[in-house]
Amino acid sequence: MKKKAVLILSIAFAFVALSFDYKLTVVNFEEGKLTVSIDVLFTPIGTPSFYFYGPTGFVKPSSSTTNIYEFNVREHDFLIPLLYAKNYYGRVMTKANHTVIDIDLLYHSPQITVMSDIKKNVVYKYIKLDIGKAWELTSLNIDGTPIVWFERDGHIVAFTKENFKNGIHRLNATFNLPYGGKKSMTWELFSLNDVIVKYRGDVMPYIVEDVKPYEYRVKSGETLWEIAHRFGVRVGDLILINDIKDPKVIYAGQRLKIGRVKFIDNPTVIVVNLRTARMGLYYDGELLKVYPIAIGRGDSTPPGKYWILRKEINPALYWYGEYIAPSPVNGLGTRYLQLSNPEYGIHGTSKPWEIGRRISHGCIRMLNHDVEELDSFAGVGSTVIAISIDKDFKKHLVDMLEGYSFGKMAKKTSRASGAER
Repeated sequence: MKKKAVLILSIAFAFVALSFDYKLTVVNFEEGKLTVSIDVLFTPIGTPSFYFYGPTGFVKPSSSTTNIYEFNVREHDFLIPLLYAKNYYGRVMTKANHTVIDIDLLYHSPQITVMSDIKKNVVYKYIKLDIGKAWELTSLNIDGTPIVWFERDGHIVAFTKENFKNGIHRLNATFNLPYGGKKSMTWELFSLNDVIVKYRGDVMPYIVEDVKPYEYRVKSGETLWEIAHRFGVRVGDLILINDIKDPKVIYAGQRLKIGRVKFIDNPTVIVVNLRTARMGLYYDGELLKVYPIAIGRGDSTPPGKYWILRKEINPALYWYGEYIAPSPVNGLGTRYLQLSNPEYGIHGTSKPWEIGRRISHGCIRMLNHDVEELDSFAGVGSTVIAISIDKDFKKHLVDMLEGYSFGKMAKKTSRASGAER
């Protein structure tokens, strides 16, 4: 009986030792701002004080309402919560359920990879999520329809055979975060003939060839276009290598890595038939859709193998140094897909009646609704093959290109299309 009493007391003392006075929960973490809630688990005398202690000293809340506190934590790797209040009996209460907040566990934005696998009459859609090591996926759906997922090699892999209409769809995920938090995230997907990809495509894998001087410090008043031309690279190279969000915004003193990008093969291939003025969109070697296009006069659109280097919505036109703002006047339509040969691109048009003709200075024109669909599906790094061949588009890419020698493609380039965009 005595032993049983001792065991009960031991458990009781252990429970008291492990109890805490405050329940701290991470509500959200985004763009360097940490939002937490504090539940006081006793009756305090007055309002509890709450702040963090980090590597650079004390961090006070930037704002607070009731039990919700927001902190700016951009310069901190970890934070120690410091809470203080007295209870009804005058005892100082300081113990929180978390003694340290490791910011690295929160500083993670899940990355997704989307691909489709065409098997006869069924298209399998696969989604891979790379999530933080302390994050836990709790639900996953597309447009509200749950999809199956499992964990493999430290990644979340989801798949579905569900049929999807053409257009934009939404992948929704919810996560349990460290320190009791929860987070919901949404990504846009795009479906064309039941093949699903990330909306506006992914940036395909690439390798970088370094170019002298390898690194450059931007001078006052310089533009990305001037720097690219000075070192014989393309604007798109600099954008990708330096992860530039807006090519119009660079600043004096900014360091840029100088190099040239080369893409690795990918499932999306665009075939431009210069003889018939038509374009075929292939995915995983299967034809998805054929579009009417306009091409260059004479041989001003050279055959060759290219890649989509960058993309723009409502593009401006740069014509031999002249800037023409986005509008029907500049003739580029609503989308511009820059090719790896910087003199050429695929874009919309303000003159739809010219589609089907040899009319441009070398670029490939499409109806605006067609180029918007192509832009929604094809990512940066998608292959573009321009050929001149007397046959209709085949269902399989290998049959379309059978017997065509890329070694015979014209290597000359025309500068009639003006300066690189």
